Amino acid sequence: MGLRSALRIPIVRLTIAAATFAAAIGVNAQADLPVYTDGLVNGFQDWGWAPHNYANTSPVHSGNNSVSVSIASAWQGLQIVHSAFDSTPYANVSFWINGGASGGQQLQVSGLAQIGTTQNVWQSSFSLGTLPTSSWQQFTIPLSALGLANKSNATGIVIQDRISAAQPTF
Repeated sequence: MGLRSALRIPIVRLTIAAATFAAAIGVNAQADLPVYTDGLVNGFQDWGWAPHNYANTSPVHSGNNSVSVSIASAWQGLQIVHSAFDSTPYANVSFWINGGASGGQQLQVSGLAQIGTTQNVWQSSFSLGTLPTSSWQQFTIPLSALGLANKSNATGIVIQDRISAAQPTF
């Protein structure tokens, strides 16, 4: 139950642990810029509103920690933001996620962008399907599926409930 990920946009590596959720955000032909390496790095901030722990020690996909997340009520999520950046050099976000002891979580990933003076306006969402029990799964999501392709104002991502219900820790 942990999250480990990396965003490459010069955001290279994002790792979030929420019961077992690992995420890495990647982009084509660009040096990685870590988002999470046993903690948030490179100016990324935690704006999540679901119960979560960035220092989860088990399970861990790589490193010492992951991010664990528990969806306690409808639409809760883990939100990771940065000041507006140019996503043009990047193609996708890639991450590892683990459904934890219960599995069955139904989540979505949404892109965030700054529109005018309003930060973190939700863009498009991508469904992760149903997470398996106690198993790491890698996702690679095109930035275009999140509404973040070729944006000069990308600000982050949200990983959240997509069925309007509480869900076990991942």
